[in-house]
Amino acid sequence: MRKILMFLFFFVLVASLALAADWSRLERRLNLWDGEMDLAIAGELDLFGDARLSSLVDLLLERGFALLPPGQTSEGGLVLEQQTLAGEELLLLRRARDGALLARQPLSPPTLTAATPVTTASVLPTVVAEPAAASALPTRNLLQPTPLIDPTSVLLPLAGQPRGLAVWPAAEGGFALFLLEDAGLRQWYCDGRQLSEVAFYPAPLKVSRALSLAIGDSDGDGVPELAAVWLEDVRGVYQGTNSQVHAWLLQPRKGELVALSDDLAGYLAFDGTSWLRQQRSDYQLFEPVVEVLERTADGVRSVGQRPLTDWLYARCDGPAQGQQVVWNATGRLEVRQQGSAPRPLLLDFGLHQGAAVFVALETPEYRSGFSRDDQVLDRRYLLPRRLLPMDGALYSLIRGRSSGLPLIGSTAGQDRLVRIRSMGEQLQADEPFAPVDAFILDFALLPAASGLQAVLLLNEKEGGRGSAYLALQRQR
Repeated sequence: MRKILMFLFFFVLVASLALAADWSRLERRLNLWDGEMDLAIAGELDLFGDARLSSLVDLLLERGFALLPPGQTSEGGLVLEQQTLAGEELLLLRRARDGALLARQPLSPPTLTAATPVTTASVLPTVVAEPAAASALPTRNLLQPTPLIDPTSVLLPLAGQPRGLAVWPAAEGGFALFLLEDAGLRQWYCDGRQLSEVAFYPAPLKVSRALSLAIGDSDGDGVPELAAVWLEDVRGVYQGTNSQVHAWLLQPRKGELVALSDDLAGYLAFDGTSWLRQQRSDYQLFEPVVEVLERTADGVRSVGQRPLTDWLYARCDGPAQGQQVVWNATGRLEVRQQGSAPRPLLLDFGLHQGAAVFVALETPEYRSGFSRDDQVLDRRYLLPRRLLPMDGALYSLIRGRSSGLPLIGSTAGQDRLVRIRSMGEQLQADEPFAPVDAFILDFALLPAASGLQAVLLLNEKEGGRGSAYLALQRQR
């Protein structure tokens, strides 16, 4: 009797896991939402009466959403509705203020065939198994791990957990590699087969996290300058989290990394000729203006300003003359050109989770009630993936890899670089480098005799807390 009860318990447990609802698409969007925490129910959706949605209700409540009664609307929150398309039931998550679609989640679970338990009294016919051919099943060496990249590329393990990279050609034929870590900036020399450490620059202040790394040569002397940006997260019990920005311009000199400036306290980027700085305000992610910086004998000074309504890290000039590409508020890449309306690119770049910048709210917001526990004290903004212009084209990252579901999911999919080019009146995209079975945290490009070489910063985990690797890829 005890064995039978244990078998029934195991059978029910397995069936429950198989029928567990998958809300991964909705959950990712809910995690990124920073508006009002109200959710309205539209149409015929029975959120509280449909047993399939029970776990979704729990998920929404755990995330702090106030579930409005049917018939009530939300001004600045979210709307959940049900739709049937070609016989498939879907849940649609929309933004209330403009009806924009944020996520689409299949509702109907796949049809499962229940397995019939077989007791020892069952009589089964005898089956004689025929030996399979040796080549019927794929095999691999169990002493070697599955490769992360294609065999024609070079893969080098990295110590630590770097978050950003930059490269510069070296006179010896290799290249200088700069890796930004939470604790500082590290310089390496790579000859294409191995790495040799050159210098380390510790972060001058008490910082929490690395944000971004950029490289350029503003004075044209052939020696690069590096803009290293870190965040210091200041946390208050009833003030929320506020990320203070710290940044320095650095330069490699005779085996050392030397600071060219004091703390510039802003976001830094190179526009091809000059360094630009965009500062944070007390309660905003950025000020709508950028300063042009110039090197002097004593350091760095501001020599002019120009307006910029976008975050410095969310835009780039190109790929055609007079065009700019910008990551918009919905995470889509759009093309802007003077005299015409913005046009989104019809390409799925995947959901990218960059470093977060926390901005304290001047006036707290409330999820459902008016107690201190219901307050929203800060807002989170994610660093967009890199946009890199090179040889008349624009390169970026497609996030095709996913961490899977918590506990029962597994990592799957491939990340890859994408090239966007202007062809007459059209914008065309292709993938000049092979995909990788790892998360691409950052990338850089180097000119080579046979075309461009991609330098990829890889990690086994999406957040950058796993094993790190450097990949060198030739253009296909």
